[in-house]
Amino acid sequence: MTGREKRALRDAFIKLLSAAVVAAGLAGMYGMRAGAVQAPANRTAFQAEAEAVEKTEPGQQTGQQGKVIISQFYGAGGGEGVFSNDFVELYNSGDEAVRLDDYILGYSSGAVEDEAGSTVDSDGVRTERTVGLAGSIPAHGYYLVCGAGNVQEDRAYQIESFNRMWQDLVIDDQPTVTLKLYEGANLVDMVSTEGSSCQYLVSASTSVVNGEAARGESGRSGKGLRTFYWDGRVTPEYENLYEPHSSYGAADGEEG
Repeated sequence: MTGREKRALRDAFIKLLSAAVVAAGLAGMYGMRAGAVQAPANRTAFQAEAEAVEKTEPGQQTGQQGKVIISQFYGAGGGEGVFSNDFVELYNSGDEAVRLDDYILGYSSGAVEDEAGSTVDSDGVRTERTVGLAGSIPAHGYYLVCGAGNVQEDRAYQIESFNRMWQDLVIDDQPTVTLKLYEGANLVDMVSTEGSSCQYLVSASTSVVNGEAARGESGRSGKGLRTFYWDGRVTPEYENLYEPHSSYGAADGEEG
């Protein structure tokens, strides 16, 4: 077959394929308008992927979708704390920014009713408190939710930079805390000190760290929860690794 014949055959195939696409489009339009023709159940993988991309928000395209997780939290249980405020830190492990307008942060604690941080009601039922988030979290960046103020030690870490204020959030300093992150009605992440390996180390002097949120090779590595103990012996090296961060940088307002 000559080159000219090959080109002619290719052009004829393209025209035939285009006609088939147009015909399929018309059939789909008719089915939508008349309501008599349903979409085929055996959709191709390409169709499914195209629909997924179409429904995905900018910055969350297939293959680049960010994964937002709860990376760290701290609570003094309404008492004296090493941080000026309770907080929850989120981390975006993806390569693109993620909008948080549909995200909700939930907090609950099974501590004794009426204790600071407890979400057990007068009927003995454990409830969940929630707050809606807003804005965005950059790729490999952090988003800080700042909670209630604490009775401060002399050298308490002052949280000055944050993304969302949740003034009513009091986090218990006992191993009774569960935090959940929702996207709409879907649960996307959860951390809990209840029954965790670090439950006996939780106190008003420790922050609870999620090992999946890494800050460099020497920072947060491995999986699971662990605590980081804060006292007068904390070196600047560890402070830079474990201090709470927001998209503005370190929470104390200094460049992290």
